[in-house]
Amino acid sequence: MKATDRIRIFVYGSLLEGMYNYNALAQTKVKEVETAPEYELFTITGGYPQLLKGKETVKGELHDVTIEEFSRIIRMELGAGYKTEDIKLNAGTTELGFLFREEYIDGPRKLTKVPNGDWKKFVTNKIERGT
Repeated sequence: MKATDRIRIFVYGSLLEGMYNYNALAQTKVKEVETAPEYELFTITGGYPQLLKGKETVKGELHDVTIEEFSRIIRMELGAGYKTEDIKLNAGTTELGFLFREEYIDGPRKLTKVPNGDWKKFVTNKIERGT
């Protein structure tokens, strides 16, 4: 691959447009999408989302990133307990994304379900409530 080549990825949390890690993507949003109803979105600490296998849809975005951006994102995500996986989308396609490794979920921490699989709305509501 050349440094100018791009990789399309599915993002659903802190890498979404307007969220706190979006700068890692250099404004590369292609479009908003939803997953096939095979996933669920949770948070352990309220600060970061965890995409797990389930039976619902999750809202996200597709981004075309450079090899350099992808390398930076991989280091960030793999170091935080995620793994790369082909994510099935409602459109019937798959895109590369990040699924949380279930072995990183330990007993004492409680998973909180993110309503409607919508991280942006969850974070906005949390800020408005002051929690």
